[in-house]
Amino acid sequence: MKSIYGKLLGVLVPLLAGMMISCNSGVYESNNNYMLIGNVINHFEASGLKIEQVQPLVAELVNANAGAAVMIDKTEVGIYKFDTQSPASRETLQRLKDNGYIYVMAMKYPVVVKGSFVFLGVNSHPQKHKIMEAIKTLQ
Repeated sequence: MKSIYGKLLGVLVPLLAGMMISCNSGVYESNNNYMLIGNVINHFEASGLKIEQVQPLVAELVNANAGAAVMIDKTEVGIYKFDTQSPASRETLQRLKDNGYIYVMAMKYPVVVKGSFVFLGVNSHPQKHKIMEAIKTLQ
């Protein structure tokens, strides 16, 4: 009797775990919702980017949960964090990923989306390739 329940659990647990993972990973290449903007900044520094200054951004302008502007090589990069547990945020992230841009105070900005995070100012940054590599390795 015990072996039947053990086999049943052995099949059901991985199946349920796989279903939970597939529900959250369909849109995003990274499930980094647990991270804070501070973690992203630390990752940038660990990736060899010199952060000169950090300023808060008003996240509500883009319906995000948090925002910061980081100065790298005398040029700012905006970082916004969205909560992927929220259906509205998931929809916004998908739209941003599909369109490749965001409007902030009626101005259009190209974006890079990685998991819960949206990055502005990367495309025109002097260290674009180094920043993109850091974003790509963000877990």
